[in-house]
Amino acid sequence: MVRGFWLNRWFGTASPADALRALSEVRGLVTDEVLSIPQGRPFPLERFTEAISFADTPAHDAKPLLVFEDGRDNDDE
Repeated sequence: MVRGFWLNRWFGTASPADALRALSEVRGLVTDEVLSIPQGRPFPLERFTEAISFADTPAHDAKPLLVFEDGRDNDDE
């Protein structure tokens, strides 16, 4: 089973058309439920060291997602 891999180098060398085509294919596989994407675990930015520790933990079931404040005043909602 493939659990994950890095595409940084490939995205840096692939043409925009190739990258878009690959992302579109992956999106289709997710939509068709051939692939699944685990939900991330949100961490507020001020807890980034905890997020990094979480990412380094073996066998964690989610990727850390840093949550940034958007600057909006929530009192208006």
